[in-house]
Amino acid sequence: MAITPLIAVDEGTTPKISITLTDETGTLIPDASINEVKVRIDDYNTEVEIRAWATASPSDSIVTVWFTEAETAILDDTQVMELKEVTVRAQYATSKYATSARHVQIDNLKFYDVT
Repeated sequence: MAITPLIAVDEGTTPKISITLTDETGTLIPDASINEVKVRIDDYNTEVEIRAWATASPSDSIVTVWFTEAETAILDDTQVMELKEVTVRAQYATSKYATSARHVQIDNLKFYDVT
């Protein structure tokens, strides 16, 4: 299965993505029902951890994730681009969990003419 990135950005930038929290039926999970939200970023191909699990705060059932400059660094400079996987895990309604992953394409500027 091919991965379609949510966005494509240049290395060293600080993009943000938003992930909507839904339950198994696709219904929005209200903020009041959410006990905890954690976010993690990994390099998709190598599975190298870029950001360890960290607490996040949803707003209107949406988690916004900002990348740092270091998190959009290219790990293998022989690659034209790399995919970073952002995983969000929410615990809600005491013992239920919702997990969602999105992908961000990081373009290696070494391969682009920026004149």
